Amino acid sequence: MPKKMMGDIKIVRKEAPVKKESNFKIPEPLQIVKPKIIKREPENPIIKPIKFKKDNSKFKRKLFFTILIIIIIYYLLYILSSVNTIIVPKEDIRMINQSVTLESWTKPIKSTIMSINEKTEVSKIEDLESAKTKLNDKIKNRLIYDMPDNYILMDGCKSIISYKEPEFETDPVSKKPIVNNNILEAKMNVLIFEKNSLLNYLKKITVTDDMSVKDITKLSCDLRSDIASDLIMSRQVSFILNGEITFLPIIDTNELINLSKFKTLKSYKLLLDTNPKIAAYTIKINPIPIFPVLPKNPKHIHFILSQ
Repeated sequence: MPKKMMGDIKIVRKEAPVKKESNFKIPEPLQIVKPKIIKREPENPIIKPIKFKKDNSKFKRKLFFTILIIIIIYYLLYILSSVNTIIVPKEDIRMINQSVTLESWTKPIKSTIMSINEKTEVSKIEDLESAKTKLNDKIKNRLIYDMPDNYILMDGCKSIISYKEPEFETDPVSKKPIVNNNILEAKMNVLIFEKNSLLNYLKKITVTDDMSVKDITKLSCDLRSDIASDLIMSRQVSFILNGEITFLPIIDTNELINLSKFKTLKSYKLLLDTNPKIAAYTIKINPIPIFPVLPKNPKHIHFILSQ
């Protein structure tokens, strides 16, 4: 068999078969496409403030000085504060019926007899009663305006008003009245007492050394002697004192001040509530009622006794 030479070998290249394209296409599955939201920046964007970190040291310093100033103001107000308390003392009403004889050697009450005289002219007998009424009014006024200083008069310590009437006669011929003396006189004697002497006597017989007399207007005098005569002396007079006397306790405000200073308001009220001499009270703190403790300075604690 004949040999093949290299030059005689032909290399034949086969091309890959070309696939024919088909017009039929497999449908693709439907996809839901979400619309994209496009964020647009505003034309004039808002510039956010830059936050700085607080300086704690400055803040603490300001807080410290603020608290210090408040404390100083509070202390100054406390130093200048004062307490005014109006106290109503508790009344003590006592009834008495005391027989008194103004003998010269005892002299329990300093007294005197005051004589009051009034006169007026009366032209005719028909005017006599109206003239007596006028004289009575004059005597009552003199009891007020002629009373000596520091002397008082109690109801019942006076004589009745005595009159000396004019003398009227009738003319036997003309039958007309003839006036021999046209003067009408009125007279009354009253027993009056020196005020302090009477008050001291009333305190002595009622044993009220720690009280003061507030009212004796309901006290009367029942005379047991006739004082209408000009010859009688006040030391020879006897009478009965009867009626009602109103006493007030003597409250030592200095002692109350010493007990009240630097007390709490609650303790101060308890001190006043438990005092048997106090009926009621009103507390007023100046300038601002914000202090729970009363002033330490006793000059800033004041008591006013309401009579």
